[in-house]
Amino acid sequence: MQVTYTRKNKTNTTLLLLIGIFILIFISTLNSTSIPLKPFGLASISFVLVGSVYMLFFFLVVQQKISKIQLIIFIAAIPFISLLFIGLFNNPSSRGLIALFQFTTVIGFFLFSSLIKWDEKKVKFARRLTIFLFLFVLPLTADLSLIGAYVAFALFFILLKRKSLFANLVLSLTSLVIIYLSEARAVFILLLAAAVTYFFWNRISKTKFRFILFFTLIMAAIMGFIFIYPNLIYWSNFYTINDFVRTYTGGNLMSGRNTIWLTLLELINQKPLLGYGTGVLVGDITEFALSAHNLYLQTTIQNGYIGLTFLIILFFVIWLQLFKSKNEYNTRLSAAFFIGILVYQSFEVVLTQNKMDTALMQWLIISVGISSSIYNVKKQT
Repeated sequence: MQVTYTRKNKTNTTLLLLIGIFILIFISTLNSTSIPLKPFGLASISFVLVGSVYMLFFFLVVQQKISKIQLIIFIAAIPFISLLFIGLFNNPSSRGLIALFQFTTVIGFFLFSSLIKWDEKKVKFARRLTIFLFLFVLPLTADLSLIGAYVAFALFFILLKRKSLFANLVLSLTSLVIIYLSEARAVFILLLAAAVTYFFWNRISKTKFRFILFFTLIMAAIMGFIFIYPNLIYWSNFYTINDFVRTYTGGNLMSGRNTIWLTLLELINQKPLLGYGTGVLVGDITEFALSAHNLYLQTTIQNGYIGLTFLIILFFVIWLQLFKSKNEYNTRLSAAFFIGILVYQSFEVVLTQNKMDTALMQWLIISVGISSSIYNVKKQT
């Protein structure tokens, strides 16, 4: 007997797939909880990454449903993936293999997630499941700094349902209080950058030139910050500003990053092109047994300025694809968070390696906007 697949069958299948993705992402947060639960989180991360690549391969080879937008992004990712592979020979290590695996599979997850068409039913479901599951996830989280990142993820899917204005206001204020209590200052900067992008979206996206210029200015500011921040301590008004920050956030302006960053900048100048090798950690080449707490510095240390350039090109290509559905609300919100995420990487390394549970959340957010562009282009053809 021949089975006929209707639009309803397809919608239900996609919804079940979305349920699976969300549940696995939330289970993956157990990787940041107490030690007995870590294996479950790690297993979930591995299952999502490998499963996404397999499903993407299935759609590409069997059903041939990869869009031009996804193909463009994939091509843009190849130079950076290739450099990660070359970097393995620069400094062979198991950590390098893990870094290559993480980035390659997370891009597969991103491209696969962008196949999801976010209709009202899926948005409503994602919102409810996010709120429900976080009631259980947050109390288990051992790393307080990650709570802010988790709440920012939840906030995106809360705001994705734009009609619930009062509920959105209450949940947004609650999210901000939780982030404040968790002392996740970098997440506040993420949300501030996202808010600025969202509220000025019409001006930013009015022309393609403005769209490109805005991204260029953001990246220039991020790169400039890397060099300016470590030297702020020499500024005459530094201690006045530091006292202000400590009063209202409970932490110092520097937090020790300035010393690490200055050391890393000096080391980068010694191997500027290809860096010290894929997977190399700060502790491998310095006396600091800490993270760089900056994706761009970490990338440059590992794969040089060439690697950093390839990574920024990938981000730029993703940003350009968002312009194709600039009038869609989902794109506007996703693009705003995308900028916020890029700014957030100035203080963390969680988008291409390390904390993959957070990386999955952030790439899923970005994929919502790419999904809008994919289906907007299909609608026009």
